[in-house]
Amino acid sequence: MPELRLAAAALAIIGLLILTTAGYPKWRSGWSYGPRLLTDTVPWFALLAILGLAAKPAHAIRRPGRVETADAMALVALSVAMNAREALSYPAARWSAAADIDDHPERVFNLSYPEFLAGLIPAPDGWHDPGW
Repeated sequence: MPELRLAAAALAIIGLLILTTAGYPKWRSGWSYGPRLLTDTVPWFALLAILGLAAKPAHAIRRPGRVETADAMALVALSVAMNAREALSYPAARWSAAADIDDHPERVFNLSYPEFLAGLIPAPDGWHDPGW
């Protein structure tokens, strides 16, 4: 059962990487957009996906239906829209300076003014914009 050992190793490595990152004092990753400190987990999640697909019987694998295809397309579109907005928007680029997480850690999980909506919705009271 080498597949089971590989899956267990992948899960253990993913868990250790998450614990290590959570123990890092600046786990918030400062001015980055997205979970860049956990990108090392991607190959291990890919391995788990491959092992999961390989474990399915050949007759159980079918073409995705319309609902699955529509869901996948909607999620890809949302991902592209959010990341493109961050990459191409001046207000979104300034968001990190206005919300310096190292100075204001309470903003880490505050979703009242998310980075990808900066400039599209009004900033909350007390939000300092450096005005580059």
